[in-house]
This record gives sequence, C-alpha cells and structure tokens, in this order.
Amino acid sequence: MANDQHKGKAKVFSRRALMMAGSQAALMSVLAGRLYYLQVIHSDEYTTMADENRMNIQLLPPLRGRILDRFGEEIASNRQNYRVVLIPEQTKSVEKTLDALAKYVPAGAIDREQVFKDIKRKRGFVPIPVLDNLTWEEFARINVNSPDLPGIQMDVGATRQYPYANLFAHIVGYVGAVSEKDLQNLEYDPLLELPEFRIGKSGVEKFYDKSL
Repeated sequence: MANDQHKGKAKVFSRRALMMAGSQAALMSVLAGRLYYLQVIHSDEYTTMADENRMNIQLLPPLRGRILDRFGEEIASNRQNYRVVLIPEQTKSVEKTLDALAKYVPAGAIDREQVFKDIKRKRGFVPIPVLDNLTWEEFARINVNSPDLPGIQMDVGATRQYPYANLFAHIVGYVGAVSEKDLQNLEYDPLLELPEFRIGKSGVEKFYDKSL
C-alpha cells in the first residue's frame, strides 16, 4: 500500500516537473524568437534609433575669420558670447516660458515682440535668440534654473569685436543678423536661419563676406 502511494506521488511529481520544464522551454523559445526578431531582422532599424538617442546632430555656424592689417594686427576678431535661445516646438507655451525666464534677468531685457516676430517667420525647430551678451553670473543663474524653463537652451557662441572701431569703422564695416531682405537676395543656405549667424553689412565685412 505504501509503495503504491509512493509511486503515485512520484508520477504526480514527474508530471509537474515535466509541465514546468515544458513551460520553461516554451518561454525560452519565445524570448529567443523575440531576441532574433530585434537583433537580426530589425537590427538596422534599432541601430539607427540607438544612434539618434546617443548623438545630437546640430548645424553649427563656422567661426568668422579675423581681419588683420598689413602688420598682422587684429582690426576685427571674435569674442565669447553667452546667450539664451528658445526652441518653440519644445515648449507648450512660449509666453509662460518667457514669463519664467524674466524672473532671472533685468526688467525689459527680453524683447518679446522680436521673439514672437522671429517665431512667425521661422520653423518650430529653429532656435530663436532671446538674450545676448550675458555676463557669466547671468548665464550661470539661468543655466541652474533651466530645468524649469521648457524650450530654453543655453549657448556659448562668438560675437564680432573691433578693437579700433573709432579709427577703421568706415573701412572695416560691420556684421549684422540676417534680415528678411537678405533672405530674398541671397542664395539659400541653412546657416542663414541660425540665430547667431551674422553676415557683412558694409565695408570689408560685406565685400569679403563669403571668404570671412
């Protein structure tokens, strides 16, 4: 009698063990099939997606060339420029973002009218200039609070500097932001849409604009 009970329990245990082994095998087959699907069949697609998450591709303007006199002295060069730009498509409300940003800069520092004008004439992913020529302290204060400023990005670029402006301004000329008129007259270039991009407006800066 005891032997029969022992044999019965052994059969039940063997049956359960077999069912568990079968379930594990089925699960491993599903996992293996899924891995094959992801790593072999759709390998190229997911590799591309992984690269897009890992890399941030941006169009960066080239640094404008210096202008030297006959003795190699700089009469036009570049200096660091701490600034703030806004990417409209990254915020649900531009107005609220500008309100939040205004808490960290002097009153009237943000030209809202110009910001909204730029937003209307440019695509949503194009950075819009908001603040320029910030001090390091202002730049750092905004940067620390940037998580609460959707759409705002901190940027360090370059601005034109003329050591002898009083002497050579009429010859060297100056650079300025790309206007609507410039966009109509110049051959299209994606760089022209960047907020920090400057072109020569007069003098040597304009005559040798492409070279510079």
